[in-house]
Amino acid sequence: MQPLKLVCGSVLPTVFILGRNVYLDQGVYLHACPDGIDIGDNSFVMHGSVLHVYNFRKLPHAFIRIGSNSLIGEYNVLRGQGGIAIGDRVYTAPQVQLLAVNHIYDDPARPMVEQGITADGIVVEDDV
Repeated sequence: MQPLKLVCGSVLPTVFILGRNVYLDQGVYLHACPDGIDIGDNSFVMHGSVLHVYNFRKLPHAFIRIGSNSLIGEYNVLRGQGGIAIGDRVYTAPQVQLLAVNHIYDDPARPMVEQGITADGIVVEDDV
């Protein structure tokens, strides 16, 4: 059996790839564009978690990839505008936040929203 691939969206396609035996618990929120969310085989995303890749700034590496046999704990927030790559056999505790995007606020004389963002990405290796 091939992984499930869902493509939806109006202006930009939204792609979700779910491997075999992926479990999405009640209240999980997935939002992804344009490079999507990819969850590997036998992985769990527990209740209340948010996996969010909204790329209105057209950043080049906006995605969330979760490897096989991993678990995203309850009420985790993953913001993948700068790219989040999580390896195989990774378990996160409840209420973890992985934010691959941040505002620049170096100049106190300018509004924060005019100073741009950083989006350097996050990598969590296997077996963490």
